[in-house]
Amino acid sequence: MRARLAESDQLIDELFAADVLVIGTALYNFGMPSTLKVWVDNVVRAERTVSIDPTRPGG
Repeated sequence: MRARLAESDQLIDELFAADVLVIGTALYNFGMPSTLKVWVDNVVRAERTVSIDPTRPGG
């Protein structure tokens, strides 16, 4: 778990350090490739890259 979190922290730090982010990928059946989905899953983290508003219903 700590190794995965460390990798996620590294990816997030790289993302925050970037001036521009360009993602070029193919779409397969109107969906993104699994490798891009894994990257997004590693970058999206509560209270680090996404803020949560407890006053909003459902989220």
